Amino acid sequence: MSGQESMRCVVCGHISHGYHFGILACRACAAFFRRTVAENKIYKCRGNRDCPVNKEQRNICRACRFAKCEQLGMNRTDVQMNRDPIGRKHDPTKATVECSTSGCQITPIPTIITVITSESLEKQIYATTNPPTNLVPYADVGSWTTLERLRTGFSNYNTSQKSLYNVLYPGKMFADDAKVPMDRVTQSEFQKMERGCISLIYSMLNDFFLPYKDLEKETRLLLLHAFELRFGLMQGIFLTTKFVPPVPDNLWVVQYGQVLDENNMETFFDLDGNPAATAKAMKSVCNRLRKVRKMFQRQNTDETEVAAMAGVILWNEMNLLTPQWEPCSQIREQILGELHNYLISKNGLCGTGARIGSLMCAIHDLNTAAKEIREHQTMEKIFYSTTCAFDINELL
Repeated sequence: MSGQESMRCVVCGHISHGYHFGILACRACAAFFRRTVAENKIYKCRGNRDCPVNKEQRNICRACRFAKCEQLGMNRTDVQMNRDPIGRKHDPTKATVECSTSGCQITPIPTIITVITSESLEKQIYATTNPPTNLVPYADVGSWTTLERLRTGFSNYNTSQKSLYNVLYPGKMFADDAKVPMDRVTQSEFQKMERGCISLIYSMLNDFFLPYKDLEKETRLLLLHAFELRFGLMQGIFLTTKFVPPVPDNLWVVQYGQVLDENNMETFFDLDGNPAATAKAMKSVCNRLRKVRKMFQRQNTDETEVAAMAGVILWNEMNLLTPQWEPCSQIREQILGELHNYLISKNGLCGTGARIGSLMCAIHDLNTAAKEIREHQTMEKIFYSTTCAFDINELL
């Protein structure tokens, strides 16, 4: 090994690749500094501005890493804005989104998700003749990480669902503001709101779950049909666990303001040809979903984690529809990489792997529950000709 190869990066201690921006630095730290300056990024530390920056943990906090770069002598004026001085030049149209979270940065993972400018994003989102309506406005998402987009999309969906509830039940807006409504609903009331929620889910996927909107329309609808039930179950459990005061064990939030009473499910299935049999089948589903509910409560699962689960569920379903479409794996790796970094920044290294494992097990339980529900719906349509399901194509 030559003398230069043995010299270490003064920022993280990894093997350097010569002088970059005034100091000995490895390719990763040099690229990080150049990108930060060129894109005028501003980071915030979630700790006390003393996070470790070494070759094993340099990706934990971007704020502390950039501060250390400057403290050790990296010069902003040395950054050339029109080209990348490190490695090969890249086509800007093929630039990929960093696998990072707010306050964190990890080694880039190859992805098909491209960096989007605010102008191009606006053109893409509203390119359709009849774009889906979002009840909640949102900021430019072009420079966000994948996980930030997913979380914002999920948060907007929750707010939009609440707005939809107030539109359908305007009298509820004048009730006690401190009390979230808990209406024990029937299937017909549930479907009334679900029809609106389908459009909101479609809008969320188009605007935030890239590159969903770039798929063929037929593929988007097939994917929506596979995704919406799993997403609805997961979102309902999330709302159930975040309710204040806590929701009794026999109640399940199915949508904002609407709850299902597990002890009296026959009254819910007012459109069903055999409500007793359906209630019995749903009892089995509730038992399976209770595992997810308890896990959410035990781990205090937050919006970002649930949004990441939604992304994994969506692209898992896409992989089943088109197994040969390679970007599915790349997108899932991107999401899981950013989720891993997010959890490390939030909770530390200890337990992060087990926490992600619990989230993936929850996805399996949601898939199994959704499959049981679909199978029962199919049997209902065959033997009782019920109207328990509707065509998504009619709603979009």
